Amino acid sequence: MHRVDLSTVDRLEVNGIPRTSVARTLLDCAAVTTYEELCGVVDTTLCVGASHPTVVLAAIERAQAGPGKKGVGRLRRALEAWTPGITPGSPAEMRLLRQITQWGLPEPERQIEIRDTDDRCASCWKPCSSVRSPESLGPRVEARASPVFRSVIG
Repeated sequence: MHRVDLSTVDRLEVNGIPRTSVARTLLDCAAVTTYEELCGVVDTTLCVGASHPTVVLAAIERAQAGPGKKGVGRLRRALEAWTPGITPGSPAEMRLLRQITQWGLPEPERQIEIRDTDDRCASCWKPCSSVRSPESLGPRVEARASPVFRSVIG
């Protein structure tokens, strides 16, 4: 347990029990979790609509008005994948997006709707027409390219 003066925006009361806002809780989690754990918590929280990236960024700004806050850089980094474009549909989609970015690949266009002959719908990313093989992406990606990846772009 710790004590800190919080903005009224970051303090709530539920059934008479004081608690912090979801955004402030994410910031507190950032101080005590690994980056991977934090990404999981952030992705789940934002996917279920419990908060929004702009609300979390505002909580960071309020916290930084006082003494330094541990975990701020880690939380900002976890939120980066959420700031551009369309909102992802699941934590698994965010893990995939983070992995693609970590590999140095271009960020894909998200949430492209496709339909099969039975009119079933799925979401996908548009393929990058300039990618022909893992080798064309350089040695870092070539070394990590899985057989599935090779079959898709091969």
